[in-house]
This record gives sequence, C-alpha cells and structure tokens, in this order.
Amino acid sequence: MLVTTDAFTWLAAALIAGLATVTGRFAFRALAGDPRRPAFMRALVVTSVCAVATVIADNMLVVTLAWLGTSLGLDRLLRFHPERRAAVLAAHQKFAVSRLGDLCLIAALVVAWREAGTWSISTLIVRATDRKSTRLNSSHVALSRMP
Repeated sequence: MLVTTDAFTWLAAALIAGLATVTGRFAFRALAGDPRRPAFMRALVVTSVCAVATVIADNMLVVTLAWLGTSLGLDRLLRFHPERRAAVLAAHQKFAVSRLGDLCLIAALVVAWREAGTWSISTLIVRATDRKSTRLNSSHVALSRMP
C-alpha cells in the first residue's frame, strides 16, 4: 500500500491543503506586482504537496523524501525576502533544527530496515502489535512516525 487510507490521515491532508489554499490566495494578492510572485507560488505549491505526501505516505522512504522536500521548501519560502533580517534568522534556526530531525528520521529508516526488513508503516504497525513478533516492538514504530 502506498498511502494510508484512514479518516484521520485524510482529514490531516485536507487541513494542509486548506491551509495551503488560504496561504496561496493571500500571497497571490499580497505579492501583486512583485516579479518574483510566480517563484513564491511554485515554492508554496511544492512545499504543500510535500507536506501532504508526508502525511499520507505509507512508506518511510517516501515520508523521508517528502519531509526533506517540505523542509527545503519552507526554507525557500522563509528566505523569499532576504532583506528581512528576522525572516533570514528564522530560516537559519529552522534549517539547523530541521537537519537534526532529518538525522532522526534517517536513523528510523535504518532501524526499521534492519529490524523488520521493510519501510511500510502499516506493516511495521501490524508487526509491532502482533504479540508473537519478537523482532519489532512499539518503540520501533514510534520512530517510524516521527515527523
């Protein structure tokens, strides 16, 4: 299975899409006349698609790639006006913290593969809840869903 099909996941995806739509409409008006508006809108769309993919993916490798895409997209959006010192400072801080999150997610990928031989989140959850399975416990599943 490539995507998670539960109602909570789709609700979260709809909320992300709704927030992206509202942000996009605001930005489109606020950046009227700015020659870089198309670049901002592209970055917003890519970031939003990656955020939705992070939520709905059932594969840890896809989640990791989407997470990285979301992170890099947010960095690009924060640095859209490089003359704004506060935005650049926020981008630097977010970038540093995000790299720590990236390392943790990559560690979870390695642990999942070594312990279970799969990156399927649904398979990891099934194995973790199966009392007969001794190779995988709930701490491994917790690592698999780290944002």
